[in-house]
Amino acid sequence: MKQQMKQRILSVILMLTMLVVLLPVGLPTAQAYSETDIAYPVEGGNIYFDKETGTITDCDFSVTKVDIPTEIEGVPVTSIGYEAFYYCESLVSVAIPDGVTSIGAYAFWECSSLEKMIIPNSVTDIRNGAFAKCTSLISVVIGSGVESIAFSVFNGCDSLLTINVDSENLFYSSDNYGILFDKTRTNLIYCPNGFSGEYEIPKSVERICSGAFEHCSRLTEVTIPESVGIIGEDAFKSCTSLTEVLIPNSVTLIQNEAFRDCKALTSVKLSASIIEIGMLSFYGCTALKEVLIPASVERIEPSAFGACDSMTKIVVDADNQYYCSDEQGILFNKDKTLLLQCPCAFEGKYIVPNGVQKICGSAFEDCILLTDITLPSSLTEISYWAFGECDALTYVIIPEDVDSIDSDAFYDCKSLKGVYFIGNAPQIGDSVFQIYCSDTNSPEYNPNLTLYYVEGKEGWTNPKWNGYPTATWDGVNIPHIHSYQAVVTAPTCTEQGYTTHICKCGDSYIDTFVDAIGHQYENGVCVRCGENDPNMQPSVEFVDVPQNEWYVGAVDYAVRNGLMGGTSANTFEPESAMTRAMLVTVLWRYEGKPMGYQNTFSDVNAKDGSWYIDAVAWAAANGIVGGVGNNKFDPDGNITREQMATILYRYAKKKGIDTGKRGDLSGFPDGGKVESWAKNAVQWTVAEKIIGGSEGYLLPQGNATRAQVATILMRFIENIVKK
Repeated sequence: MKQQMKQRILSVILMLTMLVVLLPVGLPTAQAYSETDIAYPVEGGNIYFDKETGTITDCDFSVTKVDIPTEIEGVPVTSIGYEAFYYCESLVSVAIPDGVTSIGAYAFWECSSLEKMIIPNSVTDIRNGAFAKCTSLISVVIGSGVESIAFSVFNGCDSLLTINVDSENLFYSSDNYGILFDKTRTNLIYCPNGFSGEYEIPKSVERICSGAFEHCSRLTEVTIPESVGIIGEDAFKSCTSLTEVLIPNSVTLIQNEAFRDCKALTSVKLSASIIEIGMLSFYGCTALKEVLIPASVERIEPSAFGACDSMTKIVVDADNQYYCSDEQGILFNKDKTLLLQCPCAFEGKYIVPNGVQKICGSAFEDCILLTDITLPSSLTEISYWAFGECDALTYVIIPEDVDSIDSDAFYDCKSLKGVYFIGNAPQIGDSVFQIYCSDTNSPEYNPNLTLYYVEGKEGWTNPKWNGYPTATWDGVNIPHIHSYQAVVTAPTCTEQGYTTHICKCGDSYIDTFVDAIGHQYENGVCVRCGENDPNMQPSVEFVDVPQNEWYVGAVDYAVRNGLMGGTSANTFEPESAMTRAMLVTVLWRYEGKPMGYQNTFSDVNAKDGSWYIDAVAWAAANGIVGGVGNNKFDPDGNITREQMATILYRYAKKKGIDTGKRGDLSGFPDGGKVESWAKNAVQWTVAEKIIGGSEGYLLPQGNATRAQVATILMRFIENIVKK
């Protein structure tokens, strides 16, 4: 579409040019002149001078060499006016006299034969685009008096190799490469477009100004120092040989279009301090495959990563407070109400999560391999170019609450055959469903598309609506559009994870493969799956703990970390029941054996309970454990699995750990037998995979064995407490 628009503009320019050629010879060829304009002859034609303002206002397109006099008919020449030599392709050289103080905007725009320019000391300001697109310009000398240089002054000067600044200038300087700075070298203003190779920006630079390296197509590598805080608009736009960029942590702002159309850019590492990424800042970086959004980013403007044809994933740091991404690498705001950007290389089918209210501008633009899109019932708005040029889309269902579809939302979706509206007719912008016609260089209605609506809904008319052909449907006779439910299979230590998408019709597909996470051995056992480290020998060998048992690693972990001990020098009694006093003591040891708590239970006393009295007092005082009634604790009572879950749940709360997750107990045949007082705790331990089933059963009132407790404690400490 962008190229097409350019072609249309060029066509208009061509037509205007033909009209100019056909004008009578005696008429001026550039613009009408005022009564005060004087025609001054130069080589190849005339230049035109306004006596009242002292300004060179225009020239004949045929002039080839101009030596501007200091005065014309006694009036000093003081300025080169706006577009004075605009598009004068035959102009080879210009001599600007001392006395001229200003060079106007676009004064020498596209003087493509001009090779050198010396700006005299009298000039104080050079305005925007003054020498833009002077493609033969090799060198520029800036005089001592220049105080102001506007943006894009040398933009598109592809042959420009050096800019030299008079050493007496108080505002500007240049280095050995002919690169332009302010006098203090805190602002890098302009790199000549003819620069070739690598460049290390000086460590004094704090800002890379707007358009500084724009169109430096032979710049292959740039080193940005830690002193830089801002990368300005268009700073590296169209640096088509730049392959990698490391943005240092000093940078907080990347402005609009800063790296637009850097088509060779394959890798960019964003600053860990960056706050804002501007509009279209990486748009058209067709080789860029993946980007990581740091936690510091607070604002990403629209289409920042649009038209990045190779991009497969946008990853957001988990600590970011404003943005997130899903398994497919699609970018959202933090609460997932706005879908901001789908990587252009996305392939296949996508279900927009329920809760999304807006598909933002250009979100799926150029996703030419997107075959199906399922929009959620929460959606209310589809923005401009949201699905522009999604060539593989054939059918789309628009949810009932969508009330706005912006201009060009589905522009040039050539394969689109049917759009089905469930609700009332929304407000619709221009060219929403039109396609580009190469014959006319303009959009036209898609002849293969029909808009379908439910009869009786408001705002619809038949047979056409806003120019589009329409037809009614009853919600049943719709071509089947798959509506998939995603089922995620998480990766394990040895098996990869994946997502299965299942439609009610039976169709399914698998994608989003995630590599196996691998074992994480600590103290001889994998803290993820409980597998023993084959290279680790147990620290204590118990005669009743065979080395091939499932719990051997957990027993060794408990003993190695001082949580549990043997029942004798060489026995552990793994199948024996765990008592209430034992479990409380284990947690007390892990907490560092805190002292100074008063025991309140009548059956816990110094005579009989000297080894656990401090542990019980601590646990009771901190709300981790309660009594069994009648002021008793029952220290020797066997602890059940649901009691153990409750104690761990309370202990986690005391330590400030999030205990909000809840597992589904309905998958266990005895899940309904969990006591009401223990339900939240058991659901939490199941959700966190601390407690699992025993041969498929929860056994909530079953006694917890010492081996089971060792395993559960290992999972609890490694996977919950230490996170």
